[in-house]
Amino acid sequence: GYLRRFIHFCLELFAQEKVETIQVSTEINDFTEQIFKILEQFKDKLKTSFNDKERRDIMDSLGQAGSEFRWHYYENGLSGTLSHIAR
Repeated sequence: GYLRRFIHFCLELFAQEKVETIQVSTEINDFTEQIFKILEQFKDKLKTSFNDKERRDIMDSLGQAGSEFRWHYYENGLSGTLSHIAR
């Protein structure tokens, strides 16, 4: 769905860039790191399939990460601090 299309879009966009690092807000960087950790935790299942409990676990984890990001954004906005992400 949407996440898959967004990731595909980002991969194509970043592949075209000639820069070695990309600047993003610290909050976005923290959020993507959290998502990466969750996907790493479930990486073996991402290659095969999930049972109902595993599907619920990954969706709960991803949903919690999104909720925490959204709550922080609504409460504080973006800090204006940038993080560098290596290509």
